[in-house]
Amino acid sequence: MPTLCGASVYCFEIWFQCWRLFEIKRLERSGWLACVAGFRRAIALNPNYADGSNVRRLTNHPAFDNFPVFAPDGTAIVFQSNRENERTEIYLQNLNDSSPQKISNFNGTTGIGPKCWSADGTQMLLWTDQNGKAKIVRANIEPYPSKLILSDETAGLSFPRLAPDGRQILYQAHLEDRNVELRLTDLETRATKTIFKTAPNYPLNSQLAPAWSPDGHRIVFNDRANGNSEIFIINADGSGLQNLTNDPLLDANPVFSPDGNEIIFVRVFYGNARLYRMNLGGGGQRRLTEKNGYEMAPAFSPDGKRIAFASIADGNAEIYLMNADGTDLFRLTRTKAEESAPQFSADGKKLFFAANRNGKFAIYEIELP
Repeated sequence: MPTLCGASVYCFEIWFQCWRLFEIKRLERSGWLACVAGFRRAIALNPNYADGSNVRRLTNHPAFDNFPVFAPDGTAIVFQSNRENERTEIYLQNLNDSSPQKISNFNGTTGIGPKCWSADGTQMLLWTDQNGKAKIVRANIEPYPSKLILSDETAGLSFPRLAPDGRQILYQAHLEDRNVELRLTDLETRATKTIFKTAPNYPLNSQLAPAWSPDGHRIVFNDRANGNSEIFIINADGSGLQNLTNDPLLDANPVFSPDGNEIIFVRVFYGNARLYRMNLGGGGQRRLTEKNGYEMAPAFSPDGKRIAFASIADGNAEIYLMNADGTDLFRLTRTKAEESAPQFSADGKKLFFAANRNGKFAIYEIELP
């Protein structure tokens, strides 16, 4: 049997990686397979086209982009590339054609192999050759760094919502005595005021899920009424409280449509959360989507073109982003923590959300791709 060496070994390795991807990575969610074209760029192939047509190029760089491996949820690939200073590092590429994000930073060659992801998509096994000695590294996958901006030692903070002018942040505070408050904090002065407080002994793990109207004059949220969760509206100064839904099913997570004429919310049918919409006075309640599964906390971008939401489709609550028509869905966060309540910044370039990454919920932000 002939012996492979040098460049032949390299070509065989690329062929073998692609073969494994074609055989074991037939991803039902995305319907795409990944391979390497010309040893330089990652491409996506749709296996439904037997003639190999409908090939989509994912990377476009003069460097060597190779060894692509799909994420467990099928929304992204990782690959090796020497695009920075001729050092081979690992990059994450979402399938919506956003720019690749570097997720490794070593002073030597770094590589990956098939099935390098953890099952939940939050970690990855890499190998790296530093100072002539190779070792295996387990890396956390978080390509969009977050920073802490608001916390309270006496309360857990969640469901952050920026005011339309970007000057205040609306959020809920879970107090140690089991009351929940809606608070407003000025992001420049840090001055804080409470505009609503629940009845005593509020159910554990229950959320108010507040959201601003586009003009900043009103706020919608869900609260308990006669043992059920209903959608309420209140003026930003705390006056004018009104129950909008009055429905026997559980209603939660309301948001205003970008034009401010309707409210979109979640209604739960036998364990499945579905998106609904209604008029500002509570009339005309109707289903918005036909998608099954449990999705929650929808938020529109300021221009109305994208929707962020939380989903437990992949095991724990993570943040997802998609176009307003449901296309180009991809997973934005990849941690073992519970991520919830996404909200866009006023310019649409950042996403604020709540997470319990350090054992207690706090508020984070992400620079969007």
